[in-house]
Amino acid sequence: MHDLLFHRQKALEDADLRAYAAELALDVGRFNLDRASEAVRASIATDVEDGTATGEVLGTPTIFLDGAVHLGSYDSDALIEALT
Repeated sequence: MHDLLFHRQKALEDADLRAYAAELALDVGRFNLDRASEAVRASIATDVEDGTATGEVLGTPTIFLDGAVHLGSYDSDALIEALT
């Protein structure tokens, strides 16, 4: 789902999300229940608040390494180098 959402960032309305779940052969009923759950909503709200509080999250993806925004490439070699 992650890759699909990333590549279709301009189409993220509820109907789009349900269609993507069906496209990926997910249990659409369960998908809708999970998305509407308070636990999921709270988790998303926390992530948004945390990102906003940094003043550094300008879009997706944004990766933090050891509390700092990673500004380099996201390929595995670059991320491994940034971690060492």
